[in-house]
Amino acid sequence: MPSRTIVVTGFGPFAGHEERNASWEAVRLLPNSLVHGGREYALKKLQVPVTYEAVDAVVPRVWEESPALVVHCGVHGNISTINLEQCSYSAGYCRPDFANKCLPCDKVALRSASSGEEEDGGKCVRLDTNLKVESIARELSTVRCVHSTEVGNYLCGYIYLKSLDFSRDRTLFIHVPNVGKPYSSEQTKDAIFQVLGRCLDQLESEGKL
Repeated sequence: MPSRTIVVTGFGPFAGHEERNASWEAVRLLPNSLVHGGREYALKKLQVPVTYEAVDAVVPRVWEESPALVVHCGVHGNISTINLEQCSYSAGYCRPDFANKCLPCDKVALRSASSGEEEDGGKCVRLDTNLKVESIARELSTVRCVHSTEVGNYLCGYIYLKSLDFSRDRTLFIHVPNVGKPYSSEQTKDAIFQVLGRCLDQLESEGKL
């Protein structure tokens, strides 16, 4: 069984967001615990540097703790909604990170072939979360929340892919807009907190907690 720990990550500064990253500004405001179904979960908040090396180091450490849920958050400068991402892809990571470093290859080797597709031959593999993203998006009322399949092929897509490869049952990625465009960090934090509760509802109903 998973531990009573929930991990939520936000990203640090990167090009165009050097002063602050809206994802971390919201994540850091989350409480240190969450009570759900009569059980208390420790809420662990992590800021992740916008580098492939940092993601490669952080993600395995996160999953070593057998968390009940892992939610990664990142900023998207061209949205005005809270976007719950359905999936990520194993190819297309060509852009240099904030340390100006690139991956040795734009195709990421996966730990498992759980997608049911072949990885060899250069085929791009799609990994989907098993969380009911569309339903959760419809249930949020305090902000406009949408279901998305466009996590992108930068560090947001990369960290999501890495965690989905550990567990498709317990992983989600949330894209948030810039601070004040239109939501404050407090409003975005509240939305993330609501999403955590909806994810726990599903996991509990499926006997996974």
